[in-house]
Amino acid sequence: MRSMFGVLLLAATVTGCQSEEDFRQRWRETAVGACVQQARAGGLPQGMDTTRLCNCSIDRLMEGKSAADLRSYRPRPEDSEAAQRCAAEAIVPPQQQRG
Repeated sequence: MRSMFGVLLLAATVTGCQSEEDFRQRWRETAVGACVQQARAGGLPQGMDTTRLCNCSIDRLMEGKSAADLRSYRPRPEDSEAAQRCAAEAIVPPQQQRG
């Protein structure tokens, strides 16, 4: 999970003249997209809903952070712990998986 948050450095480069809320929304979209892409390429266990995993992980990561915090964001160990909790929530039971 830790390497997945390495892609967030890309999201940290989102800049421009925009409101704090616009920045946070764009940062989130970029971070979720990068997370999903890396998660799919990273060989997650069968039944893992990567979109759900990444939405949960990024939302938890962003909690309490301002746009300035996100601009200077660097992955931390507690981010990995949040992602692992999200992973447990993102497992789709076999009977609900599309075959």
